[in-house]
Amino acid sequence: MTRRARQDTSVRLVAWPEAAVPVYFVDHPGYADSVAELSRTLGIPILAGALDAVFKPDGSYDNWNAAFLFEPDGRVHQRPYHKLYLVPIVERVPFINPDWFGNMKWFGGFEKGDSLPVYRIAQGSFGVLICYESAFEDLARRYRRDGADFLVNITNDAWYGRTWAPAQHASHLVMRAIETRVGIARAANSGISEFVDPLGRVHLSTPLMEERVEASPVLTTDIRTPYVRFGDWVALVAIVGTGACIAASFMQRTPRGDTP
Repeated sequence: MTRRARQDTSVRLVAWPEAAVPVYFVDHPGYADSVAELSRTLGIPILAGALDAVFKPDGSYDNWNAAFLFEPDGRVHQRPYHKLYLVPIVERVPFINPDWFGNMKWFGGFEKGDSLPVYRIAQGSFGVLICYESAFEDLARRYRRDGADFLVNITNDAWYGRTWAPAQHASHLVMRAIETRVGIARAANSGISEFVDPLGRVHLSTPLMEERVEASPVLTTDIRTPYVRFGDWVALVAIVGTGACIAASFMQRTPRGDTP
């Protein structure tokens, strides 16, 4: 499918979905070498969802749900993106040390990422959102503030099947695009893959469970909206104002009248 995408000579970045490579590259270096060679052969960067791990001196390790950028010179970008917002229970059990779960699969073992790298390619800079991070407005805002020209959302929606959930999941990106006036490309392993322009309009949306390669310019702007600059100040003002009104309603005024 990646080679098919490259038949369109205008393609300058290929995005694979979350968990497209469902292994740890440290355990399977041949996988990383294969993707790097594909990127070098085709002459385009490839963003691939995979797993990352770093071993500690005592033999234990930290692991992340991650995205890797393979560059056309055959190298892997030195900073993979580690997912910040983890799905409760499936990716991390809240308030509990993930090391306690050992090798239990799909149950709370991932570490939380601690940075938002902005990747730079010849055509511009972009940030990565993995899965339901599309629902968290602060990530898109921070990426935009840090210089991202567009966003790429990679996700594994296969467990939703043909329910209404994939459409609901994808709809979050409409708000992220409008809030930040940024263009977004979405790659989902079972659909819905799509492009969203800065006005929230969806383009080239794919059906569910259908193999499809879509290529398009990511329409974007260089606008920095008030929301990007100042964040949720409107909500804060509304909360403070509401609190002030409630407090005022309970204030007792001194009764007025003639003094006897």
